[in-house]
Amino acid sequence: MNSIESSRLRLIGKLIKVYREELKNEKNRDFTMQNFCNLICSLRTLSRLENGEYCKNREIYSQLLDKLGLELYQYPQVDDAIKNSLKGLYEAIEIYDKSKIIMICNKNLKVLEHIKRVVYYSELYALFANIKQYYANDLEISIKTMKRYIRLIRIFPPEYSSLLRIMIFSRLSLIVMLDINQYKQNVDEISLLNDDLPCVRMLMLHYYYVTSQYICMRELSEELIKIFRNENNAIRLLDVYNYTLYLYSKIDINKRNEIRSKIDELINENDIPSIKISEIYANIGVLLYEENSYEEALGYFEIMILKTKDIYLPHLLYMANCQRHLNKVIKLPEIEPNMLLKYSTELQFMYKYYSNFYELKPFDRQNIIIKKIAPHLKDPDLISIFRYEMFRVVEETNSYKYLYLFEKILKES
Repeated sequence: MNSIESSRLRLIGKLIKVYREELKNEKNRDFTMQNFCNLICSLRTLSRLENGEYCKNREIYSQLLDKLGLELYQYPQVDDAIKNSLKGLYEAIEIYDKSKIIMICNKNLKVLEHIKRVVYYSELYALFANIKQYYANDLEISIKTMKRYIRLIRIFPPEYSSLLRIMIFSRLSLIVMLDINQYKQNVDEISLLNDDLPCVRMLMLHYYYVTSQYICMRELSEELIKIFRNENNAIRLLDVYNYTLYLYSKIDINKRNEIRSKIDELINENDIPSIKISEIYANIGVLLYEENSYEEALGYFEIMILKTKDIYLPHLLYMANCQRHLNKVIKLPEIEPNMLLKYSTELQFMYKYYSNFYELKPFDRQNIIIKKIAPHLKDPDLISIFRYEMFRVVEETNSYKYLYLFEKILKES
C-alpha cells in the first residue's frame, strides 16, 4: 500500500460518515452504524474514525470504503497539481472568464479521470465537473449535492471552500422563492462573508436583500464597488450594480436611476457577456413590474430573452403576468427539458401553466392553480401573480367560490 498522511486519513474518516449517513437516510439499514461496521471494527472505533480521530489500522478504512464502492490511495503529485491550478481558477472566476474556467476544469478532470473512484479524489472530480457545467451550461447542482457540499465545507481543505460556496449558492438562489427559511439557514451555514474572493462575498447582497437588511447591503455594496473599480473588473462591478438596483428601489429612487445610468455606461463601454446583460435587464424588468409599469417591464423581459437562452424561470412568470395585465397573447420561450428539471416541481407547474395556457380550458386552469400551485405559494410576488390569475380565470368560469378557496389554501399553507 502507498503511504497516506494521517491528516488525509482523518478527513477520509469524516467523509465515510457523510456517505454512510446519506445512504442511511435513504432508509438503507445496511448503513446504520451497527450494521456498517459489522465484522470490520467495533462501534466505538467507527464512531471515533468518523469524528476525525486517526486510526493506525488502514485495513479498517479500506474495508469500510469498499462497502461504499470507493478505494483508498493518496497521490501527492495529483494533490500538488490540483492545488496549483486553484490560483488561476479563482482569478478566472473573479473576472468571470468562462473560457479559462472551463479550460482549467477540463485539465483537472483529465488528471482525476483515472482515480475518480478513489476516496477524496472522487469528490474533487465531481466538484470540478459541477463547476464546469455551471459556467459552460448554466447547470446548477442538485439539492442532494448541495446538502453534501454544505457538509463538505466543514471538513474539506479550506482552499476548496470558495468553489463549494459558489456551487451551493447556485442552488440556493433557485429555492429562495419556495422556502426562504431553508435558504436563510443554509446561507448562515456556509459563511459567505468569510470567503477570500470578493465575488463570493458579493453573494451576501442577495441574502441581505431577501432578509431586508438594507444597511448591511449598502455597506457591503459600497465596499465591493471600491474593490471592483480598483481592479477594473467591469463584469463584477456590473453584478454589484445589479444588486444595488434592488436596494435603492427600496430606499432612494433617484439613486436607483443613477445606478441604471451607470449600468448603461458599463455595458456600452465594456465587452460584457450576453448572459450578464440578460440578468441585469431581467432584474430591471422585475423592479418595473413591482411598480406596476407592465409595458416597460415587458420590454426589458423581451430584451432578456434575446440576450440568452439560459433564463431564470421565475422571470418568465413575471413576463407572463405582464402579458396578462396588458391583455396580450401569452408568449414565453421554450425551456429545454434538462434545464427545466433544475427547478422545483412547483416552479415547473407554474411555468407549464403559462406555456400551455391556450391548450387548457378555463376550468382546467382553475383546478391546476388550486391543486398544484396554491399549496406551494410562499413568495409574495408568486402569490400576487397567481392571485391575479385566479381573478382572471373566475371571470371566465363564474366560479367565485374558488377565490375563497384560493385564499383559504394560502392561509393554511
